[in-house]
Amino acid sequence: NFLPLICYEAIFPSKIKYLNHYDVIINITNDYWFGNTFGPHQHHSLAKQRAIETGIPVLRVSNSGISSIIGPNGKELKKLDYDKKGFIDFQVPEKFEPTLYLMYGEKIYYYISIILILLIIFITFNSNAYDRITGLEFASRSEVLSTNGMAATSHPLATQTALSILQNGGNAIDAAIAANAVLGLVEPTGCGIGGDLFAIVWSAEDKKLYGLNSSGPAPKNISIEKLRQEGIDKIPPYGALPVTVPGAVAGWNALHSKFGSLDFELLFDDAIRYAENGFPVSELIAYYLDRSSEVFKDYPNFRTIWMPNGKTPSKGEVFKNKLLANDYRLIASSYGKDFYQGTIAKNIVESVNSQGGYFTLSDLSEYKPEWINPVSSNYRGYDVWELPPNGQGIAALQILNVLENYDIKKLGFNSAEYIHLFTEAKKLAFEDRAKYYADMSFAKVPVDYLISKEYAKKRNNLISFDRILKSIDSNNLEDGDTIYLTVADKFGNMVSLIQSNYRGMGSGVIPNDSGFMLQDRGEMFNLDPTHRNSLV
Repeated sequence: NFLPLICYEAIFPSKIKYLNHYDVIINITNDYWFGNTFGPHQHHSLAKQRAIETGIPVLRVSNSGISSIIGPNGKELKKLDYDKKGFIDFQVPEKFEPTLYLMYGEKIYYYISIILILLIIFITFNSNAYDRITGLEFASRSEVLSTNGMAATSHPLATQTALSILQNGGNAIDAAIAANAVLGLVEPTGCGIGGDLFAIVWSAEDKKLYGLNSSGPAPKNISIEKLRQEGIDKIPPYGALPVTVPGAVAGWNALHSKFGSLDFELLFDDAIRYAENGFPVSELIAYYLDRSSEVFKDYPNFRTIWMPNGKTPSKGEVFKNKLLANDYRLIASSYGKDFYQGTIAKNIVESVNSQGGYFTLSDLSEYKPEWINPVSSNYRGYDVWELPPNGQGIAALQILNVLENYDIKKLGFNSAEYIHLFTEAKKLAFEDRAKYYADMSFAKVPVDYLISKEYAKKRNNLISFDRILKSIDSNNLEDGDTIYLTVADKFGNMVSLIQSNYRGMGSGVIPNDSGFMLQDRGEMFNLDPTHRNSLV
């Protein structure tokens, strides 16, 4: 096999014009074509055919030691011979400039290999590195350092709100609640009061970790039998059926009741002000809102809230959500009770059921978040803590336990082996997630064994660097969006919080007279009654 390499002045104006198994043709400034055809009896006829079809001269190169230039009329313009070093050095006819140099034989693979390796190294380095004078090459900026507190969220306005709370005497938990409220407004494509909340809190006073699971159950009136009678064998991703009791607001209440220091109402001031007066929509959220509108634009109330001018807001457009501002006022003034027992609760039940749901007011009023004990695994000397199921936090611990068996640094950051290992470890954990993770109030989940080193070693035996594990087809692999935030204060309190509507914006169900969408986490329930995560 033979492949030409165009060098010197030809390399810069070159552009691939044609490529398949039989020949490679490179167009040089649209004046000259160079072809390499494989097969002892084909190369001449293909070069001739290409020249006639295109009206452009073709350089025919063969590994028999003879090459020629075929003119647009199909006739040979010039015959070329290789020199002893394997080079063709020729002058293109004057009307077909520039001068070109071709190489052939085994040497070509050597030079091509070097060029490709250098190119890959250059691309890889530049894709992971930043123009930094000092610090880690893959870091995009210097670390943020502080002495009195810190907040990290996915939106500047939410981070600013958290810092403002800290500066005004609030603690990390106050700041996290306030930031989460802002995020529900500025990033509705991943979170909101229609979703659930999970948090891990370090109490400086108690010197103890606390876990909060504030994810609501399915409504009591829904059942596998009823869905089967409707001809449903899998809970859909959108509509009323995947809606479960939203736990976010109850989670705020629980966090504040146990750890809060500022008045609950004060925590919503920024969110209400931004909702009333507007805020500039960020680029990414504008993109996701536009994509979400393709799914939800015909759902009741969606256009009223997120398409008031006939389209979703563009990047930089000042957007207002006065209905959500009113929701926040009701939540702030009632310490969250209105969401589960008042006007908002009634609107939720009416809207869900009008679209085929099974909600009752008691589903909301009887809901209570659950304080639980976080679980941990040690990774190279560090204790990493997560919440046990029904969430998926322990998947991270399972992945770390597998990775601990390897010299990650030796693999090289973002090398093929590095990416392969991380991918395979994640596959194994997610297979277990699909099979075992469930609400531990209804199913026995072997958490201790799943996050054990012993189990990790057994699972690690399935990983090989010369093959890939097949994906697992499961009914309840999560494919959703979420937000994460963390806050630490000068007192030593810390909170790690996740809040989500599950799949993107959620179910599409928007309560009347409200400015938020309900989650669709119920899609994860399995309709096989023998499954650990079955709908009961």
